[in-house]
Amino acid sequence: MSGMSYDSRLRLAYFSPLPPARSGIADYSVELLPHLAQLADVTVFTTENVMLPANAYLPSLTLRALPQYAPHRWHYDLALYQMGNSQHHDAIYDHCLLYPGVVVLHDYILHHAQAHRTAGQGRPAAYVREMGYSYGKDGLRLAYRIQAGQQPTPLFDLPLNERLLHTNLGFIVHSQYVAERIRPHIGLRPLAVIPQIMQPATSSAPPRQRLSGWPAHWPADAIILASGGQVTPARRLDKVLAVFKQLCADWPVYYLIIGDTGTEVDVTNLVANLGLTQRVHCTGYLPDLADFNHWLAAADIVVNLRHPTAGETSAVALRAMAAGKPVVVYDHGWYAELPDDACCKVAPLDQATLYNGLTQLIADAAERQRLGTTAVAYINTHCHPQAVAQRYLDLLNQVTAFVTRNL
Repeated sequence: MSGMSYDSRLRLAYFSPLPPARSGIADYSVELLPHLAQLADVTVFTTENVMLPANAYLPSLTLRALPQYAPHRWHYDLALYQMGNSQHHDAIYDHCLLYPGVVVLHDYILHHAQAHRTAGQGRPAAYVREMGYSYGKDGLRLAYRIQAGQQPTPLFDLPLNERLLHTNLGFIVHSQYVAERIRPHIGLRPLAVIPQIMQPATSSAPPRQRLSGWPAHWPADAIILASGGQVTPARRLDKVLAVFKQLCADWPVYYLIIGDTGTEVDVTNLVANLGLTQRVHCTGYLPDLADFNHWLAAADIVVNLRHPTAGETSAVALRAMAAGKPVVVYDHGWYAELPDDACCKVAPLDQATLYNGLTQLIADAAERQRLGTTAVAYINTHCHPQAVAQRYLDLLNQVTAFVTRNL
C-alpha cells in the first residue's frame, strides 16, 4: 500500500478469479466491479489465462496479469483480494501475504484451498509449515500424521486461515457467523459485514419447454425441485434425493440438478440406484450465467443444503431468492441469518424435517408465492449492487484511515 493518492478517489488493485473460471467468486466480481468502478479507480489483476475472455465481461476496466502488480504496487492506495476456499485463489493467496491489503473472505474455512496449493501441488513441506504456523506443535504433529496416511485431512475442522488473518489490513465478510470467528484474530483492524451482491431480477425467464435440453417427457404442470452449483459431498444431494424419492410416491414432482456435477459425487449412479432416472435431469455445466438463472427460474422450489458449512455464502440461494423462488436451507452458518419469512429452514441432516418442509411447499402454492415475494424484497433491500459497492468504499476508507493513524 502507498500513501493516499492526491485525488479524492481511491486507486484500487483488485484481485479475483474471473470468467471463464468455474468459480462463483468470478461471477461475483463481474457483478461487483462495474459498480465499484463508479466509486474508485480500479485495476483488475487476474490470471493470464482468463484475461482475454474476461475483458469481454468488463470492457471498461483495465485488466492486468498478476505478475504485473509487484513492480507497480506503489501506484495503488490499496490491494483488494477476493479470497475463497478453492484452487482458483492459489496465486491470489500468495500475493496477499506478500502485499497485505483488504481481504474479502468468502469462506471462513480455507483448508481445502491450502491443502491444494501446498501438498496438492507437490509441496508437502509447505502444508506442514501452514499447519505449524496456525496450530503450533499440535499442528505440526497432525500434519505429519496426515502425510503418513494415519488420519484424514481435517478440512472442515481447522480453518487454516490464520496466516492470512494475521497479515492483512482489513476484512470484509458476508455474515456475522464469519465475523465472530475472525474477530479474535484481527484485533482492532477494520472489519465489515457486507451482504453478498446480487442483481435484482429484471427480466422474465423463457417458459420451461423453451429451455434447450428440457426433458420432453416431463409434464407441463410438473412441480419442479432444483439444486444448483457444482455437486460436492457437502451439498448432501444423497439426502435430498432420498427424500425426493419419498415425495415421488404422492406428488408429480421432478428434480433439476443445475450446473456441473463435478467428480466428487457419482450423480449418475446415485440417481440410477434410487430409480429416479426419469424424474431427475442434469443440465451439466452452464458457462452462461443467464442460462443458469433461466434454469433456476424454471423451478418451483430450490433446495440449497450445505453440511458441514465452511462459512460460505451461497450465491445460488440468493439467485433463487432474487428470482422469487422459495429456498430450502439447513438452519446453520450464514443460512441461519436469512430471514425466517424469506426461506424454509430445516434442521441439518434431519431427513424428517426436510421431508415435512418440502411437503408443505409442494402442497401449498400460496406459501411458495409468499416466501418468494419476501425473498425478492430481501434481495432488493440488502444485496443491491450499488449499496454493496458503497459499503465496500466505506470500509476501504476506514482501512486507509486506520493505517495512516498507525504508521
